[in-house]
Amino acid sequence: MSELVVIGVVLAGVVAFVDWRRGLLLSVLAGFAQDPVRKLLPGEPVWLVLVVGVLFAATVLGAATRGMPLSLRPVTRAHPALRAPLALFLAVVAAQIVATAVRTGSPALTGIGIIAYLSPVVALVLAFHLARSGALVMRVLRLYVLGVTVMLAAVYLDVAGLDGALLDPVGPGLYVYPESGGAVRLPSGLFRAPEVAAWHGASALGLLAVLVLVPAWRHGGAAAVVVALVLLGAIALTGRRKMLVDLVVFVVVFAALLAHFRRGAGRLAGGLALLAVAAGVGQIVVDPGPEGHAWEPYLERTANVVDDAAARVRGVLVDGVLATLRHNGPLGAGAGVGSQGAQHFGGGVVAVGVAAEGGIAKIAAELGLPGLVAFGWLALAGAGSVWRGLGAPSTRADRARSVTAMGLAAFLVANLVTYAAAAQVYGDPFVLLLLGLATGVLLACVRAPEASVSPLPAGTAADSRPGGR
Repeated sequence: MSELVVIGVVLAGVVAFVDWRRGLLLSVLAGFAQDPVRKLLPGEPVWLVLVVGVLFAATVLGAATRGMPLSLRPVTRAHPALRAPLALFLAVVAAQIVATAVRTGSPALTGIGIIAYLSPVVALVLAFHLARSGALVMRVLRLYVLGVTVMLAAVYLDVAGLDGALLDPVGPGLYVYPESGGAVRLPSGLFRAPEVAAWHGASALGLLAVLVLVPAWRHGGAAAVVVALVLLGAIALTGRRKMLVDLVVFVVVFAALLAHFRRGAGRLAGGLALLAVAAGVGQIVVDPGPEGHAWEPYLERTANVVDDAAARVRGVLVDGVLATLRHNGPLGAGAGVGSQGAQHFGGGVVAVGVAAEGGIAKIAAELGLPGLVAFGWLALAGAGSVWRGLGAPSTRADRARSVTAMGLAAFLVANLVTYAAAAQVYGDPFVLLLLGLATGVLLACVRAPEASVSPLPAGTAADSRPGGR
C-alpha cells in the first residue's frame, strides 16, 4: 500500500507542477488525507506528514516556471516597515540552521529547522501573488472549511462508541482522568491527534466567519450554522482547552476591528447570538437528564479553562523562557533542534528541555536571544504595518478586501496567542503552510500608506491569472 501512496504523490506532484492552481488545492487535500492514510499503513510512517510539503513545493516550482516572481521584494515594497526586521530574522534563522548542521551533523534536524522557519515564508510569497485572484483565495478557504468539517464529524462517531482504525489516534493517544474515575481517550476524528483536530476546528470556525461576512460562503446561512455547531462541538469534545481560548481571542479581535473600521460588527454579533441559541437548543435535545451522558468526561476539561489560563500564561511566557535560556544558553541550540518531530532524531525535549513547550520559549531555545529580539521586532512591525494598511483609503474603499484582511489578522493574532502557550501543532507542515498562506493574503489585502508601490488586490470577484498556465 505504501507503494500506491508514493505513486499517488508523484502523479499529484506532476499535476501540481503543470497547473499550480490545482496544485494549491491538491496541497490542501493532501493535508487532510495524510492522517487517515497514516493510520491505515503499517507502522504509521512519519514521512506522510511531508507529503503536503512535497506537493506545495511542486506547486511553487510550477508557478515560478510560469513567470510568477517568487521574491520577498514585492512584499517589502508594499510594507516597507517589514524590510529591516524581516532581513534580521531571516539572517538569524540562516545562522541557526548552519549551527544545527555543524553541531549535530544531522540532515534530519537541519531539514526540520528549514521547514519550521522557512516554509511559511515561501507560502507567504506565493500567497501574496495568489491574492491577485480573490476567487481562488475564497475557493481555497471554502475547501478548507468543508474538509475540516468532514474530518471532525468523525469525532462524534468516536464518542458514540464506533470503533475502527480511522478513528484511532496515531500512537498511544491522549487520555484524561475524569472525576468520575477511569481513563478516557480523547477523540481526534480522522486527524492523527486531538491537538491537531482542535487546531483545525478552531481555524475552520474563524475562516468560516470570514467567508460569511465577506460574503463568499455559497452554501446558505443554515448550512453555515450547522457547520459551525459541528466544529464547535468537536473542539469541545477533543478536550484541548487552548483552542477555545483561540476562538475567544479571534472573536474579540475580529469584532474590535470590524467595529473600529465600521465594517459590520453587528453581523458578527448576530451570528454568534444565533450560534449560541442553536447550541443551547442542541444541549436541551441531547441531555438525557440527571443520569448524565457519555459526553460529560470529554467536556469536563473545558469547564476550568479560564481558571487555568493565568497560570498557564506565566508558566510558558515567563518561567518557560527563562528556564529555556538557562538550559540552552543565550545563543540557542540551533534551528529545528526543539521542533516537533525532532524527538525522532535526537532532538526534542531531551535536547532543549521540557520548558520549551511554549512557542516563545521554543524560539528562545532554538534561536536564542537574537531570535527573540528579531521575532518580536518583526511581529510588532507587521502589526503596525497591517494596522496602517487597514486604515488606508484604498483598503477601506473595498469592503470585501478589508473584511478579509481583518478576519485574517484576527486569525493570526489568535494563533500567536496559541503558539505562545504550546508550539507542538505548529511543527506540522500543513499548519505552517496555512499560516504562511494567511499571512501572504493579509499583506496583499492591505498596503501601508508609506508603501512605494501598490500590492496585488484581493477582491473576491476578479480572477486574473498571474503567471499563466
